[in-house]
Amino acid sequence: MERWLRTLERWTSSPTQPAVVLQPRADVEPTRACDVRDRQYVAVSGTVRAASMRSYAGGVPALVADLDDDGSTVLLVWLGQREIAGVEPGRRINARGRVCVDRGNPTIYNPDYDLVAPGRPCLANRRRQ
Repeated sequence: MERWLRTLERWTSSPTQPAVVLQPRADVEPTRACDVRDRQYVAVSGTVRAASMRSYAGGVPALVADLDDDGSTVLLVWLGQREIAGVEPGRRINARGRVCVDRGNPTIYNPDYDLVAPGRPCLANRRRQ
């Protein structure tokens, strides 16, 4: 057993390359949904207009939310999720992630998100003028 643990440790550790810990990017300025570009890391904010479960390639379930930002829409897609508590029509959300344009629609797959409590300002209210 001890030999197996040493072997496992040798395989999983690398003295020449430290472990990489990915952190969400908090330094991203809020972006209007109409201004997002393909492959851009953005922070968007708005109201969920619709949320539904769809099936993606290979039958993978996904929760898809239409995030409306003053008339422009960004799709938020959580692959492998059928529902997420709080992600429902009428709810305000701040979301961060990398945009890809899928069939002409700006889409963020598996975004980091914050649910905005009623009466609290969202990112949209903190944009630079």
